Amino acid sequence: MPRRADRQKLMRTLFMTLGVLVVMLIVVLIFIVTGVGSVEQQIAIAVEAGRFVQGVSVAGVDVSGLKFDEAADLSEIRQRAKKAEQEFRYTFTVQDKEFTYTAEELSLSADIDATLTNAMKWGNVGDSKDKEKEQAAKSGKNFDFVFKADANKIAAFLKKHKSEYDTLPKNATIKLSDNPGSGSPIEFVSEENGIDVNVPKLAGMIAANIAKQDYGKIEAPVLIFPPAMDVKTLKENISLEPIATFTSKFNTKHLSAPNRVNNIKIMGNFVNGCVIEPGEEWSMNETAGPRNAQTANTVGWTMAPGLQDGTTTDQYGGGVCQISSTTYNAAIRAELTVVERYPHSWKSDYIEEGMDATVTTGLKDLRLRNPYHYPVLLNCIVDEKEKTATVNIYGPPMKYTVKFTTKLIKNVAPGAPIYYYNQKQTPDGTPIPPNTSVTWVSAKNNRVVEVYIHRYDKDGNEIGNGELFTTTTYRAYPAEIYCNYPPSGPVETQSAS
Repeated sequence: MPRRADRQKLMRTLFMTLGVLVVMLIVVLIFIVTGVGSVEQQIAIAVEAGRFVQGVSVAGVDVSGLKFDEAADLSEIRQRAKKAEQEFRYTFTVQDKEFTYTAEELSLSADIDATLTNAMKWGNVGDSKDKEKEQAAKSGKNFDFVFKADANKIAAFLKKHKSEYDTLPKNATIKLSDNPGSGSPIEFVSEENGIDVNVPKLAGMIAANIAKQDYGKIEAPVLIFPPAMDVKTLKENISLEPIATFTSKFNTKHLSAPNRVNNIKIMGNFVNGCVIEPGEEWSMNETAGPRNAQTANTVGWTMAPGLQDGTTTDQYGGGVCQISSTTYNAAIRAELTVVERYPHSWKSDYIEEGMDATVTTGLKDLRLRNPYHYPVLLNCIVDEKEKTATVNIYGPPMKYTVKFTTKLIKNVAPGAPIYYYNQKQTPDGTPIPPNTSVTWVSAKNNRVVEVYIHRYDKDGNEIGNGELFTTTTYRAYPAEIYCNYPPSGPVETQSAS
């Protein structure tokens, strides 16, 4: 009985051993047929105990016959890895605009181990290893550094620069024509789509390509946002003729003084071509900037008479109010919204009473808002020969025309003249001869003017009744007389020139 039991036990052991061998054989056959695991095993063995075949180099450094660790310890290999990192550049495009960054910026590094592994495989691993070995021995085989990347680090860097990639959608708009002689002085500018770069996805694409040793240029994944206004719609809703126009003249000796005309031309150039988008607010002072000694050198403002304290004094940019008043009159005829406007201290020579608009640096401004769904353009023309300043406004066609009338409702004389005795000069430093006087400020009445707006259809019929538009008040100024004699002295006067 014991022998029989031993034989049965032995038989069971043999069957179990045979079963294990059969399973192992099946696994081996699977490996042989499919190749699964064989390459990886060969690579591991080569890296652990193999040597680089004759003729193999890494980044130009010959590693023939060396073991993996021996090559990894070469200082020249490490130096060239550092140089490769310094020279590496990666480029991607966003809608055809290129962005190029260094390995350091993208947190990329030369992977020495991966590069050496690639070099070790040559001639040591695979079915073509004999041919590879022969090729390396005959003509050499060099392996450039491969790089490794971290998608999270790349994304963190790209996020900091996202504003450089993204663009807001731009509506179609209008501008002054580059070739005004061809017809209308305006031309249309096509719309532009908005772009939003998907930074996490882009970082993943870059990291994946780096892992595949694909350093070619890629196109960043983006979301496209169309603008609200396309050029086709704009062309259907913008008039090629001015929707309003206004002209003022500077045809007197005082108004056409060279320095004053110079300032008019400069301000006219600032206004010319300005586009006010729908709902946008436009400022003349912000457009032209300050008028002072500094900008006289950079912009060209000259000293010319301007209104101040009841009289005229030379100031930088004197005369620019002719452009602000002309612009104001064109704007109100185009039914633009007037956000800010100030009259002069007293009536101007070049504009109807109650219709003027003064601007001063840092104090008084002309601000307009576009109430339409489409842009408007300011076209300013200063004609020195005709001595005129004209502002045309282009925008959506108006179904009616706008006109204005004025009504003087108050006209009160100022108080008695003010005398300053024993004065040897006027406030601006002009000498006063002895026993004479100079009228520094001429008397001006307190005047109040009402302005009414009227709208007319295409046949010239008034639509409704005229409405009060503005009320303008000009303050009273008593005469100011500077006398170079005491209160009891002569009364002879000399008018200021």
